[in-house]
Amino acid sequence: MVDRKLVLVTRTGVAGEKLAERLRQAGQDSVHCAPVRLAGPADRTAVAARLARMLPVDRVVMTSGEAIRQAVQLVGRDAFSSIPIIVPGPGSAREARDLDLPIVVSPSQAGNSEAMLELPELTNIDGCTVVILAAAGGRTLLQDELQRRGARVERVHVYRRLHQALPQGLGQRIVHADQLTTLISSGGALQAMKSQLGSEAWAKLTASRMVVPSPRVAEMASEMGCRNVLEADGADDESMLKALG
Repeated sequence: MVDRKLVLVTRTGVAGEKLAERLRQAGQDSVHCAPVRLAGPADRTAVAARLARMLPVDRVVMTSGEAIRQAVQLVGRDAFSSIPIIVPGPGSAREARDLDLPIVVSPSQAGNSEAMLELPELTNIDGCTVVILAAAGGRTLLQDELQRRGARVERVHVYRRLHQALPQGLGQRIVHADQLTTLISSGGALQAMKSQLGSEAWAKLTASRMVVPSPRVAEMASEMGCRNVLEADGADDESMLKALG
């Protein structure tokens, strides 16, 4: 199979499938190839009980759409009814509102930790209690900076990232594509792609166009040898598609 213009979508789950289908409907040859999958906590009962004991607090930071979904599944939306919920960007804000979370705050564009830290709700927080809902193994920038600002911070891992196999034959499709673009959803996705692709396919991917969601992932991609990196305003679909052009 020869793919003249191939777009790889690494976003996980149903959201990634929908983005790949959206690209196909727009005439792009697109493959959903998430190298990781998201799963809830290994001990849901224990995590739910811990989170329920903590709430209410002054602020809750939900670091992704998956964190939002898992939080509501674990303790219910009513547990967050009076708490400002800080999320990364417009896409995650829509998800939170779709789940009827009433007090949702997000950066207007960039969907990353740095943009969240610029929000007024996370600026003057000396003495406040903040709960961060995130994945195991994620960044600690938010926690470190909020503690530096005087907040009492608790981090709860409400989901996990697990590696999964790439689609069969993907390496050959990458190698034989005339033009290749990869939409990288996170630094973890980029690392997982490298770990699974053969040397020839990885070399083709690093030499081809890549869209990433943040300056941090752009820097990581550069350090891993990627030579044509475009930085989107965030990880949501609209930002990635705008950068794709």
